[in-house]
Amino acid sequence: KDGRRDGVSEFFHYENGNWKRRGNYKAGMRDGLQEKFYQNGQLQIKEIFIDGQKNGLREEFHSNGQLRSREKYKDGKRDGFLEKYSGLGQFLSKQCFQNDIKADVSACTP
Repeated sequence: KDGRRDGVSEFFHYENGNWKRRGNYKAGMRDGLQEKFYQNGQLQIKEIFIDGQKNGLREEFHSNGQLRSREKYKDGKRDGFLEKYSGLGQFLSKQCFQNDIKADVSACTP
Protein backbone atom coordinates (compact mmCIF):
# COMPACT_ATOMS: atom_id res chain seq x y z
CA LYS A 1 0.00 0.00 0.00
CA ASP A 2 1.29 3.46 -0.89
CA GLY A 3 4.68 1.92 -1.78
CA ARG A 4 5.05 0.35 1.68
CA ARG A 5 5.14 -3.35 2.43
CA ASP A 6 1.90 -4.74 3.73
CA GLY A 7 1.32 -8.44 4.37
CA VAL A 8 3.77 -11.34 4.07
CA SER A 9 7.16 -10.62 2.47
CA GLU A 10 9.52 -13.41 1.43
CA PHE A 11 13.09 -12.93 0.26
CA PHE A 12 14.80 -15.64 -1.83
CA HIS A 13 18.46 -14.60 -1.88
CA TYR A 14 20.09 -18.02 -1.82
CA GLU A 15 20.94 -19.66 -5.15
CA ASN A 16 19.46 -22.96 -3.93
CA GLY A 17 16.01 -21.35 -3.67
CA ASN A 18 15.84 -21.33 0.11
CA TRP A 19 14.36 -18.38 1.91
CA LYS A 20 16.71 -15.89 3.47
CA ARG A 21 13.97 -14.05 5.35
CA ARG A 22 10.22 -13.93 5.59
CA GLY A 23 7.87 -11.95 7.74
CA ASN A 24 4.74 -9.90 8.09
CA TYR A 25 4.53 -6.18 7.50
CA LYS A 26 1.85 -3.64 8.31
CA ALA A 27 2.02 -0.12 6.85
CA GLY A 28 5.70 -0.65 5.99
CA MET A 29 6.73 -1.83 9.48
CA ARG A 30 7.51 -5.31 10.71
CA ASP A 31 4.45 -6.65 12.45
CA GLY A 32 4.06 -10.24 13.56
CA LEU A 33 6.34 -13.21 13.06
CA GLN A 34 9.74 -12.59 11.43
CA GLU A 35 12.06 -15.42 10.44
CA LYS A 36 15.62 -15.52 9.11
CA PHE A 37 17.21 -18.66 7.68
CA TYR A 38 20.66 -20.09 7.08
CA GLN A 39 21.57 -21.00 3.50
CA ASN A 40 21.01 -24.68 4.36
CA GLY A 41 17.34 -23.90 5.11
CA GLN A 42 17.64 -24.17 8.91
CA LEU A 43 15.89 -21.48 10.91
CA GLN A 44 18.38 -18.91 12.28
CA ILE A 45 16.16 -16.37 14.06
CA LYS A 46 12.48 -16.31 15.00
CA GLU A 47 11.06 -13.17 16.58
CA ILE A 48 7.84 -11.20 17.01
CA PHE A 49 7.39 -7.53 16.12
CA ILE A 50 4.50 -5.20 16.91
CA ASP A 51 4.39 -1.87 15.06
CA GLY A 52 8.07 -2.16 14.07
CA GLN A 53 9.41 -3.06 17.52
CA LYS A 54 10.48 -6.41 18.95
CA ASN A 55 7.82 -7.66 21.34
CA GLY A 56 7.67 -11.11 22.85
CA LEU A 57 9.88 -14.14 22.44
CA ARG A 58 13.02 -14.06 20.27
CA GLU A 59 14.88 -17.29 19.56
CA GLU A 60 18.15 -17.74 17.71
CA PHE A 61 19.41 -21.12 16.49
CA HIS A 62 22.76 -22.65 15.55
CA SER A 63 23.09 -23.81 11.91
CA ASN A 64 22.50 -27.40 13.10
CA GLY A 65 19.04 -26.43 14.41
CA GLN A 66 19.96 -26.40 18.12
CA LEU A 67 18.74 -23.43 20.15
CA ARG A 68 21.48 -20.76 20.56
CA SER A 69 19.60 -18.21 22.67
CA ARG A 70 16.14 -17.33 23.96
CA GLU A 71 15.06 -13.91 25.22
CA LYS A 72 12.00 -11.70 25.60
CA TYR A 73 11.43 -8.17 24.38
CA LYS A 74 8.92 -5.52 25.38
CA ASP A 75 8.51 -2.34 23.31
CA GLY A 76 11.80 -3.01 21.49
CA LYS A 77 13.86 -3.58 24.65
CA ARG A 78 15.12 -6.74 26.34
CA ASP A 79 12.87 -7.55 29.24
CA GLY A 80 13.35 -10.83 31.09
CA PHE A 81 15.79 -13.69 30.87
CA LEU A 82 18.40 -14.17 28.17
CA GLU A 83 19.37 -17.85 28.04
CA LYS A 84 22.31 -19.12 25.96
CA TYR A 85 22.98 -22.67 24.74
CA SER A 86 25.89 -24.47 23.04
CA GLY A 87 25.71 -25.98 19.57
CA LEU A 88 25.05 -29.32 21.27
CA GLY A 89 22.02 -27.94 23.13
CA GLN A 90 23.71 -27.63 26.50
CA PHE A 91 22.65 -24.73 28.73
CA LEU A 92 25.49 -22.17 29.08
CA SER A 93 24.22 -19.11 30.91
CA LYS A 94 21.26 -17.02 32.03
CA GLN A 95 21.14 -13.23 32.37
CA CYS A 96 18.35 -10.90 33.38
CA PHE A 97 17.37 -7.68 31.60
CA GLN A 98 14.85 -5.03 32.58
CA ASN A 99 14.10 -2.22 30.15
CA ASP A 100 17.21 -3.24 28.12
CA ILE A 101 19.53 -2.96 31.15
CA LYS A 102 21.31 -5.96 32.65
CA ALA A 103 19.91 -6.65 36.13
CA ASP A 104 20.36 -9.17 38.93
CA VAL A 105 18.82 -12.55 38.08
CA SER A 106 16.50 -12.25 41.09
CA ALA A 107 14.81 -9.28 39.36
CA CYS A 108 13.52 -11.62 36.63
CA THR A 109 12.29 -14.38 38.89
CA PRO A 110 8.48 -14.43 39.05
